[in-house]
Amino acid sequence: MALCLVAVAAGFNFLTRRGPAAQWTERLEVIGLPLAVAAGLWIMISSPALRVTAAHVSYGVAWPFRLWVQRSELAYIFRGLARGRPSYFLVTRDDTPQITITAENFTDDGMTELAKRLEVPVKGDFSAEVRARFD
Repeated sequence: MALCLVAVAAGFNFLTRRGPAAQWTERLEVIGLPLAVAAGLWIMISSPALRVTAAHVSYGVAWPFRLWVQRSELAYIFRGLARGRPSYFLVTRDDTPQITITAENFTDDGMTELAKRLEVPVKGDFSAEVRARFD
């Protein structure tokens, strides 16, 4: 956020020194480019969010990177491994994992509470036996 403010301040400083004769493209470059960079950095460093609505469950950081599954298609939440890391999988009725959520971002109690809210069971665990089956 501080980087964004510095970029905007530098842009206004540049525009005031150039005066009103600056073209609109120059103004766009000076103000728009730093704002676009700041938005990209925000997307990269912000933590993912899990959102539940009446129609669907979504997970991700921002719009273009957000994954979602229809709530009516969700069958259960499975605990297991993805790339060797403990993860939660939102699985649809045809046993297809649609969304993978790393366990680093959410607690086990939080995912159990989510399952109760969604009225779906939680299956699997993070024991060595389960890890051996997924490796």
